[in-house]
Amino acid sequence: MSKHKGNIGINASITKYINANLHVFIRGDMVRDEADSREDSPGSVLLNLTPTAKELFNNLNIRASLFYLLDKDYNNPSPINTIPTDIPRPGRTFYLGLGYTF
Repeated sequence: MSKHKGNIGINASITKYINANLHVFIRGDMVRDEADSREDSPGSVLLNLTPTAKELFNNLNIRASLFYLLDKDYNNPSPINTIPTDIPRPGRTFYLGLGYTF
């Protein structure tokens, strides 16, 4: 379990129709159980960016999210006496969303 972790986000209106959200998640080293002889899992910083274009073509909204912007490898520690390696987390991921209001 990590002793230190935190979130911070910034949401900014770039123009009347464009908005951007930057989210940062910070996690300290993941300390293992005392009986586990493996090294602690290192901390990580994750950045997520979501720009949104509003009211395009009347009532159409477009949102594009880029998760894990830095694409840094990071893991969650596996429990002792289960699997010998840590559990890898996903890399950079892209999502696109469309919304239309009637």
